Amino acid sequence: TSATEIRKYQVMSDNYARADTTTADAILTIPQPTATNHKGGTLMFDTSGRMLISMGDGGSNSANAQQNTTLLGKILRIDPSTDAYPGDPTKDYAIPAANPFASGGGLAEIYANGLRNPFRISVDPVTGDIFIADVGQSALEEIDRIAANKTTLTNFGWDQREGSQPYNGGADNTAFTPPVIEYGRTIGTSITGGVVYRGPIEDLQGQYIFGDFGSDALWSAPIRSEEHT
Repeated sequence: TSATEIRKYQVMSDNYARADTTTADAILTIPQPTATNHKGGTLMFDTSGRMLISMGDGGSNSANAQQNTTLLGKILRIDPSTDAYPGDPTKDYAIPAANPFASGGGLAEIYANGLRNPFRISVDPVTGDIFIADVGQSALEEIDRIAANKTTLTNFGWDQREGSQPYNGGADNTAFTPPVIEYGRTIGTSITGGVVYRGPIEDLQGQYIFGDFGSDALWSAPIRSEEHT
């Protein structure tokens, strides 16, 4: 059976840069279909120490992205510093209280849905906002953004929307959050997410830097304060 497995390791006592392979602990296992694409993307910690996990729709059933009974096609958020499921060896984490389904209505690990292949995600260390590069189907590549203080579900529309356009017969819906950036297939064919630059080069400060695997292009886009809510 195919699966994505999130593991935790302790570091070697004599070298903090090496993991001790004998301490492997599978804290979360996500079943996957047999298709070989759209699996995972990034493991990342937000500014509060919670783990973010980007999951593709699994490659064989795009409807997974809109179904909150599966972890596929989602951004997941967990707290791996403690174990709220001591009787369950397959779960070694807790659910942040502000997760949208922490009290029910969907799988509690879900933080955002409606994603096709979120490759990759990053967290702005200054604002705490999450930036998601979601690879398109055939028309649009997109960058999505979640404000750091967001506690309700963010639905980016896949597989009813591809970026700002309808897909699969889907209609527009006020529940869908549109991308903050998108571009068509004449420019690139497979977006690769980057980071908000907070380094010493003044001209790049506050710019989201990202690329495209298909066209080998690199771009930057300003992160404006009025967009941060």
